[in-house]
Amino acid sequence: MHTKLSIACAVTLLAATGSAQGTYGPTGGQQLFSLGGSISQMSIDTGGGDFEMTSFNAQAGFGYFLTDVHEVGAFLGESYSKIDAPGGNDPDDSISTDIGGYYNYNFRTTPRTWFYGGAHLGLYIADQAGQTDTNIAYGIHGGVRHWLNESAAVFAEPRITRSELDGDTVTTNEIIFGYSVVL
Repeated sequence: MHTKLSIACAVTLLAATGSAQGTYGPTGGQQLFSLGGSISQMSIDTGGGDFEMTSFNAQAGFGYFLTDVHEVGAFLGESYSKIDAPGGNDPDDSISTDIGGYYNYNFRTTPRTWFYGGAHLGLYIADQAGQTDTNIAYGIHGGVRHWLNESAAVFAEPRITRSELDGDTVTTNEIIFGYSVVL
């Protein structure tokens, strides 16, 4: 009789610990730090001839979870751009800085895989041949985070950003790949 009771207690204890898996990612009131990078394609509509630019971007972000699904944060990005102008008249390469804020709504589809989407707004500061141009940048993004353990994840985030450069409309399409940790 004691053997059956011991086995029943052991099975119950194992089932309870197996279902009490850890919480993946941040919950309300916690922070998230992210590092990422991308290769992006930019198109500048000059009205006469469009410029195409290939950019290499590094980005850092800090997010705060207001609730389990609502996230606000800030980001800082640095880009190096190679400009391909029509007719081979390529101007000097460009270095730019993006700084701003974002909002994400997180869809916790499984404990380890989350999808998210939101908007971002900030400043786009470009430096080309010693001339600096600063403008408002805005856009939308979405992505997926896969939690490797309870506090670390890899992510992929497609985003579209609009801004201006010397009065011309700039559209940036990129996919940022990176790593996030819960602080």
